[in-house]
Amino acid sequence: MQIRVSVLIPVFNGENFVGKAIASALGQTVRDIEVVVADNGSTDATWTVVMAFAFADSRVRPLRALAGQGAAFARNACLEAARGEWIAVLDADDFMLPTRLERLLAFAEQRSAHIVADNQRWFDADGRFLRLAWCPADIPPAVDAAHFVLANLDSRRRAILSYAKPMLRRSLVDAAGLRYDPTLRVGEDYQFLFLLLKAGNILHLLADEALYGYVLTSGSLSRTLLRTDILAWRRVNRHQLASPGIAEPLRVALLEQRYWLGIQIAQRVFVDTLKAGRFRRTLVIVLRRPQAVPFILHFGIEALVKRIKRLRTWWPLTGGSSTARSNLPVPPASAAVADSDRVMIPR
Repeated sequence: MQIRVSVLIPVFNGENFVGKAIASALGQTVRDIEVVVADNGSTDATWTVVMAFAFADSRVRPLRALAGQGAAFARNACLEAARGEWIAVLDADDFMLPTRLERLLAFAEQRSAHIVADNQRWFDADGRFLRLAWCPADIPPAVDAAHFVLANLDSRRRAILSYAKPMLRRSLVDAAGLRYDPTLRVGEDYQFLFLLLKAGNILHLLADEALYGYVLTSGSLSRTLLRTDILAWRRVNRHQLASPGIAEPLRVALLEQRYWLGIQIAQRVFVDTLKAGRFRRTLVIVLRRPQAVPFILHFGIEALVKRIKRLRTWWPLTGGSSTARSNLPVPPASAAVADSDRVMIPR
């Protein structure tokens, strides 16, 4: 049987959610698919869950990637094993609506496109619908490399395209000899798509249909971004700017990306020094990069508001004695998500 679409699912310690992702792939109205699942050294029962699906449906192909090699390594393991005409990556904590692949294939045929993506429905960790990823009116029908870079710089912009989950022709990947960058702890999927667009391909967007379920979790790598992650992206940026024959619109976009990365590094250092009580160093950062102050304030206020909301969950606001309050359970460490770590590099 010819395989139309290979759905790639890299997973690490996903026993509580990977089953939903696999089931959503197997439940697609397009039946000539395979689901390649790479367990990246899980220490829980993830492998047992994956194997149960594999025994029940031969379209599931389980892989055991080397432990501790990162998401890019697991994605590459899936990609090496994939046999489909099209490639669609599904994060292990997300899911697809049943008609997603059918609609994307029809859309690709309609546009004569090689890379397509739809809108998304965002949910919290408890399964509550939050919103659509993008307002359809904010999304252009087609995106090149320069537009893609610019659309992912400032979190206050309305269309952060780095969250897009594209479906693409396998022949593009083979022609470019492209694989996910294992040196990036986060954003390897962004870089993969960027390199395809840099080669002259176009991302076509089905903005008025949201068939991908994106689950926002506090443990997501993109929501706990480290200074080292931003520095890694600055190295990538420098490498791309040094590329020979780079088109002028893309060069301008990458220069703006470099500017924003500098601001994000200043923001990250500001937060780290403030937490460490190094107030003199904090003041120096502000004086050296005053342009970062609005963004420090923006994310700082946002983080403060979220922390107040969490405290209200754990602290009775209807009165009561201090003795009664002292007997309340202490919020778990996971309740304090590092919102100030947020920068606009994808999950």
